[in-house]
Amino acid sequence: MKKTLLALAVTSVYFPSFSSIAADDKTQADDVMVVTANRFEQAQANVITPITVVTRDDIELEQAKSLTDILRNVPGVQIAQLGGRGQASSVFLRGSESGHTLILLNGFKLNSASSGGYDLSQIPAAIIDQVEVIRGPRAAMYGADAIAGVINIITIPDTEDSVHQLFGGIGGDNYSQIGWRSAGRLNDKTTGYIVLNHEHTDGYNVKVGRPADETLGYENKSMTAGLAHQFTETLSGDLQLIYNNGYAEFDSTGVNTTDLNAYQYAGNLTYQNNQLKSVLSVAHSKDDTETSPTRPARYVTLRDSVSWINSIALNHQWLFNTGIDWNQDSIKGSTSNYTKDSRTNKAAFVSAHGQLNNRFQLDSSLRYDDNSSYGGEVTWNVAASYDVLPSLKAFAAYGTGFKAPTFNDLYAEYGSDPTLKPQNAESAQFGFKGDVAELSWQLVGYHSVVDDMIVWYNAQDPNGAWSVHNTDANIKGVELNLNYDVSNFSQAFNVNYTNAKDDMGNQLARRAEWNANSQSTYFYNEKFNTSLLINYIGKRYSDPSNHIELPSVILLNVVLNYNVTNQLELSAKIDNILDEDYEMADTYRAQGRIGYLNAKYSF
Repeated sequence: MKKTLLALAVTSVYFPSFSSIAADDKTQADDVMVVTANRFEQAQANVITPITVVTRDDIELEQAKSLTDILRNVPGVQIAQLGGRGQASSVFLRGSESGHTLILLNGFKLNSASSGGYDLSQIPAAIIDQVEVIRGPRAAMYGADAIAGVINIITIPDTEDSVHQLFGGIGGDNYSQIGWRSAGRLNDKTTGYIVLNHEHTDGYNVKVGRPADETLGYENKSMTAGLAHQFTETLSGDLQLIYNNGYAEFDSTGVNTTDLNAYQYAGNLTYQNNQLKSVLSVAHSKDDTETSPTRPARYVTLRDSVSWINSIALNHQWLFNTGIDWNQDSIKGSTSNYTKDSRTNKAAFVSAHGQLNNRFQLDSSLRYDDNSSYGGEVTWNVAASYDVLPSLKAFAAYGTGFKAPTFNDLYAEYGSDPTLKPQNAESAQFGFKGDVAELSWQLVGYHSVVDDMIVWYNAQDPNGAWSVHNTDANIKGVELNLNYDVSNFSQAFNVNYTNAKDDMGNQLARRAEWNANSQSTYFYNEKFNTSLLINYIGKRYSDPSNHIELPSVILLNVVLNYNVTNQLELSAKIDNILDEDYEMADTYRAQGRIGYLNAKYSF
């Protein structure tokens, strides 16, 4: 197979030590490929900005049930969830607000137009093929919301091999799951996939002070499917569909129910020749949530998106990327009376990626957004790395970001403020990464200053009303990430220090200064492995005013996986072995000890 100039440019830029043999068709077969960092495909090991990739194999190894389970062990990530499965959750990346992390589904934005964030507990792990987490500002590539970083949830299988699997499980709190996964080549030019999943649990007694027999249940029915076709040697296309339906019960002066009905369909048309890769993408999504009966409300969010991205190989060392984005958010059929119910964003960006010599690499990007609600905004980012030694790399990055007030911030019935200013941020990070025998490591320090951060504060009285305000925030932190891997044992460990405070000196709510995660896996043989997962969550405050302190906690989970035959796999998992009684938010109990039994049969 003859390599194109575009492929050679990517290889040279991101494998500088191998540039002299770039003509060899084979690079590194074991490298995980990612698309989120710079909006084109590249090897994870050669992305300058810190990135964590969780593959389908990783998900099955730890038997994760939801996206929140997957993210809990990622460096720099903290999760706050108001209970167990299906309960509202927030993700805090490097101490910033939950709405400061851009959530993508197959590259398309998920963040709610009404609230700004996204409830990750509603996405089951069964439909996920890969998760990519970029830590650091990416607004110069993606626009608003990407102040702290980007989480891209990929449901498209990265395989052309034929896969047909029936899977399911049972567990505590009357948990049950059943699903089907198929993927593979339909003919010499067409591939396809479909994943069906159904989960249900009766839940447990979440709210402190409520009757002991009050449990909060959850049910989810989801599907993801797609087709990809190679029309000619240079032209290909694909279609994707994701559907999510279910309900989650929650406590608000009694048991209430949130019904969810959401879908996204998208398509990509790709042209690629020797020097150019051009991708035109179109997507439409709808998110319809309705709560009842105590406080009946309905929120219907519609989003239409179009992007056109062109990657151009200037030579073997430099790659030039340019693109335009258009999206429109609207809130239709909602019970809240918003003064404005739609807004449009148009944007263009350029970026350059290359190497100045065999040791020095550079990424840079510039973007302009024009929003119908708040006007124009320019963001930029620059990152560089230097190979100090063959096994030691130094890197640094600096970038800007912004986020506009959400519809709820501006126009909600209670506590909103239509005069709120957009949030602006500047972030810097510096670090080292390297390898010593079977040990890989990364040490990163970062500092972010967010002007006019939007925070909902409660009154001095814990039962008082909440209202939204602009404040300034100063966030500093350090991440240490270690990975040790030999033939029959792997160890992943990360420890994170985050000093995140507002301009009144308050620690930002539900974010611990210290947290750490460990995953130890021992492979007894080709059939049997076991993992021990440990999470440490430090002291934190439940509220932005720092009235209510939540103590630290250590959680232990254990997983057993056994391949009975080449077709049948069995697994067992126990979460919170020590049955720790703790809260991620005041008066909301976290999940106690719970066990699961799972099976998967491949045809």
